[in-house]
Amino acid sequence: HHMHMVDVMISLHVATMQNSAITLKEMLEMKGVSVWLCVGMSGGDNYRTEIVTAVKTCKVFLPLINDAWALSGECEDEYSLAKRLNLTSHECGKTKRNEKRRPIMVPVAFSDLKWNEYPHVELLAASTNFIVHNEKTLMEGQLDHTFNQILNSLRSCGFDIAGIPQHPKPRAEDRNTQISEKKSSIKSQVVELHSMLQTITSSMQALALSPLDELIESSREVKSPTKQSLPP
Repeated sequence: HHMHMVDVMISLHVATMQNSAITLKEMLEMKGVSVWLCVGMSGGDNYRTEIVTAVKTCKVFLPLINDAWALSGECEDEYSLAKRLNLTSHECGKTKRNEKRRPIMVPVAFSDLKWNEYPHVELLAASTNFIVHNEKTLMEGQLDHTFNQILNSLRSCGFDIAGIPQHPKPRAEDRNTQISEKKSSIKSQVVELHSMLQTITSSMQALALSPLDELIESSREVKSPTKQSLPP
């Protein structure tokens, strides 16, 4: 299929991340972000050319970094090309000095990644904020949370993605109902607390009224015979 400038290229280890990548692609496309990923392509030269073209034309390089990605020579080649293009993008005239270098790196790391075992991952981590997903794939764990972080990264790269609020704002009359409900619940809590306070106060007064001195005296009297029965 014909390649054109694409917003995001997802770099992945196909055997372990295919479902995650397709899910992420669909979610991003729903937000109006164009995505390219190398899934469902037959091998061969054409496939390599397409990958190189994708890396060269994408605005954002988004690798799904699990252990399998870090170990894969092909994934490392994609990353190396993206990194080299990024480092020279001003010099090549691909980006202006006041713009971010392209492709912008938005790496997503997964819970099985051994961070310190792969020099290229360590180097990337030294210069780029990783989004860290709490499970081994996007099919498990907090997908919404990770996706929102990806969207925020894209927004900070200059993508115009509407922040659709998770919960629509309540209308004014709903808001008033909410406020009056809240008020009445607070009132009932105050009433409850007040009656509790009264109970505590009255029981404290009862304690204060009971002749404490007498209580102490009687306890002394109970103890004293034992003292007397001891030999002098």
